[in-house]
Amino acid sequence: MSVMKCFVVASLAVLVQSATMQPQIETEQRGSAAQKPTGCASNCSDGLEDQLALLQVTSHVKNREAAKPQPILRVDQVDEFIYDLWGTAVKVDAVYHAAIQIQVGDSKGASFLVEMSPVATVRALPHWDPPYQRGVQQQLFPGKVAHPMFVANKAVGTMATCEEDGFYDSNALRLASGDSAGTLATLADWWSRNSGKKWHPGNYNCQSFAKEVLGRLADQEGDMDEAIRVLGHNGDVIAGGITNTWANTAGAIANAFGSVESLFQDRLEDIGNDDKFKAALNLPIVQVRLWYVTTTQTFGTTSEGTRADDYVERRKNLCSYVQKHRLAAAQQQAQDLSKKGTSKRRCEMFIKAFPELCAAFPE
Repeated sequence: MSVMKCFVVASLAVLVQSATMQPQIETEQRGSAAQKPTGCASNCSDGLEDQLALLQVTSHVKNREAAKPQPILRVDQVDEFIYDLWGTAVKVDAVYHAAIQIQVGDSKGASFLVEMSPVATVRALPHWDPPYQRGVQQQLFPGKVAHPMFVANKAVGTMATCEEDGFYDSNALRLASGDSAGTLATLADWWSRNSGKKWHPGNYNCQSFAKEVLGRLADQEGDMDEAIRVLGHNGDVIAGGITNTWANTAGAIANAFGSVESLFQDRLEDIGNDDKFKAALNLPIVQVRLWYVTTTQTFGTTSEGTRADDYVERRKNLCSYVQKHRLAAAQQQAQDLSKKGTSKRRCEMFIKAFPELCAAFPE
């Protein structure tokens, strides 16, 4: 497809979007929109088809609203929150697009963003910033609100919690290393065998994709799966029992985030044949960061009530997960201290969160 034809196709997609949508991304501050690319990557025609499918999606919204179960909560009834790695409360009345920032090579290695929106894409980033440095999100997602929810390297993984001043880390959430370390090449090969998976608001969305990618890169896939699962939306709850009568074409919007931008990105399954990825393709992935980018418009796939219900359930699951794993770690530590003949006072110094575990220790 020629550049000019591709530009026309992309322009039509933008016209369709502007005619059928309201602004969808919550911004931290008003400003000029980020400049759009003027070229097109490998998914131009597919992206246009996805954009046009919005017309079908919106035509079903009214009927589905009348038929779906009524939500339990209102947004203003939610007064307990999830906090990201910066200690910032994650907004209740929103849906979150998941994007994974990947660093390859070493501490100065190249950085890439991998996401599904609605196809799986990769784009190069300028550099990797410290994991808790505020302002990073404005470089990656200009004008958008983004929350760092999880970071991991070869030693440890750290995740957001339901505590404003705390986070949870565990070496069970570390990345694979050595010969088992993931690379962009192995991710591309994996996705080329799974690219038949289509975006669906309840069954397989951007967060489902992110969870699978992180699982592929993890040292212990089962532990990673459990952790990332509690950070994400419950697709069935937030989508309000959406049905397959139109949900497959709803893949066009991919949670409303990046569906036009994805026209200009490189597909994950194709990067092995792209010279611009050649230098980084087989370097080990040494760090990852999971971002949740806030969207406030989902074009009929959610409602205020389903977003509130999902948030409360997600917070409950996250709190339970963290408490369960902290308790298990403390129990193991108590056993180790007991074998060393540690006193009760010293045990309580080491295990401050669960002093009851030290009750049987000698004074």
